Amino acid sequence: MSKICNNCCPNDRWHPNSIATYENYLSKSFETGNNVLYIKEIKKNIAYNLQYLEFQNQLLLEFRLTDVIITQIYKNFIITGISIVEVILYYLLKSRNMYKIKKWSRIGKNSGYMEISKKKFKVENRIFKKVNKLTYIEMDFGDMTKKAQKEGLIGNNQEIYKRLPYLRRLRNKLHLQIIEKTSDTDWWNFNKKDIDNMKEVLYFILTSELFVPNKNEKLIFDFLVTKPKEY
Repeated sequence: MSKICNNCCPNDRWHPNSIATYENYLSKSFETGNNVLYIKEIKKNIAYNLQYLEFQNQLLLEFRLTDVIITQIYKNFIITGISIVEVILYYLLKSRNMYKIKKWSRIGKNSGYMEISKKKFKVENRIFKKVNKLTYIEMDFGDMTKKAQKEGLIGNNQEIYKRLPYLRRLRNKLHLQIIEKTSDTDWWNFNKKDIDNMKEVLYFILTSELFVPNKNEKLIFDFLVTKPKEY
């Protein structure tokens, strides 16, 4: 097996897939135009992060690490993995005109008082103006996931959609100060099952009908394979 360590394996040193390999593959689905700006830059960012995940996976395979470091790799893998899922959903929704659009803009309000049956009430009117220029409303990961599931944007496997909210909650653990109970630490929050879930979600999306990969192209994502499993 190829290894990162040059001294351990001088004639067969491990190298990740090139950025160009990922960019070319992503170009099968990510096309310029389609209401999405900076497609080239989005593809590069996805490629950079996929290569990073490859490296993290290789660390787990090759090195004898402490349990704490292994747990931190699980955490970083999930944080990065969900970021990739998020930008793919962002692209799909915008390119297919499914992203939230702002139709009205609030410009003011007026209020008054009235009395009914000797009880006082406040009446408030909000004033909106029709928005003529195309303006998007920011969608969070939860909104994008629900819309993608409703429209079947990444396929119809409901199990994949069900995993996303849980993985998103784990992603939010990047905020170290958010602690809800005494056992709410990285050590207890991240485990092998979680990284396997993240790998399976990514593999499903990246080898789905969005990209229609051939047999050789699927090999690009071998590092995401946890076990033989057909969806």
